[in-house]
Amino acid sequence: MKKMQPTSHYRTRHSPGIYPPHQLRPIQHFSLLLLLLTALWQSCANAAPTDPEVKYHQAIQLAREGRHDQALALLRELTADYPLKRDYLYDYITVLGWAAHYDQELAQASRLRLADTPAYVLESLGHAARSTGDLERAVEYYRMTTKREPDRADG
Repeated sequence: MKKMQPTSHYRTRHSPGIYPPHQLRPIQHFSLLLLLLTALWQSCANAAPTDPEVKYHQAIQLAREGRHDQALALLRELTADYPLKRDYLYDYITVLGWAAHYDQELAQASRLRLADTPAYVLESLGHAARSTGDLERAVEYYRMTTKREPDRADG
């Protein structure tokens, strides 16, 4: 069976098998459209989950730079929008301590399950309790800290 050569001026003058857009077959139009829609969907799907993570990393960077009020505003928003994301709450509490907002830090402790709370957060709560004069509570937090991580210095 002999393959017929198209008579298109474009195809004979340019590389074989490549058609200009006005000569594409309907299935090729559909394939191209499907490819573009898939790429668009993937870019949207990939962008959505990173938004809170970008905000979270920005907040941590601000906190490390000593810009605690800006960091706390972002972390407060994240903990409100994503209450099940415990890392946001842990770091919100810790940055409250860095900013010396000890009463607010201790108030946030009621949102924690202490059995699951990381040692660095318990240590920060211990420091906040000690700073506000609640030595009994401070000792309790420090005991939990050293029980989890015996080598922690402050605990």
